[in-house]
Amino acid sequence: DNLLYVIKDPDFSLAPNFKLKEFSTSGGKVLPYARIDEDLIVNLQLLRNDLQTPITISSSYRTISSNKAASGSSKSRHLSGDAADIYAKDVTPKDLMKRSEDLFGENIGLHAYPTGHIHLDFRGYKARW
Repeated sequence: DNLLYVIKDPDFSLAPNFKLKEFSTSGGKVLPYARIDEDLIVNLQLLRNDLQTPITISSSYRTISSNKAASGSSKSRHLSGDAADIYAKDVTPKDLMKRSEDLFGENIGLHAYPTGHIHLDFRGYKARW
C-alpha cells in the first residue's frame, strides 16, 4: 500500500536503518507530506541487510513540482511513492542493480545513472532504460 505520511517528525524511523525524512526530502527540504509504498521501505531494508552497508536515498517521493524540477518523467514512479534513487557505500551501480534483481526478481524498474546511483522501483513489471 502507498501510504500518505504527514511529516510531523522527520526523524521517525520507518525501518531499522531508514528515517521518514529520507523518503520525503526534495531539493534539500523535507516535504510537508509524502506518499511512500510500504514495499519500498521493506525492500530497501532487505537490500541494506543483504549488502551489510549503508544505503543512501538521494530521491524518493516527489510532488509534481519537485518531479519537474528533477526533470523526471510525467509518469515517474517517484510520484506514486514506490521508487527511490539510491547508492550504497563501496558498491558499484552495476553490482547494486544485480543484487537488487537477485533479491527482488526481474519485475522491478532499474536504471544506473552516471552519478553513481541507481533508480529502483517496484512497479510489478520489468523496466530498464
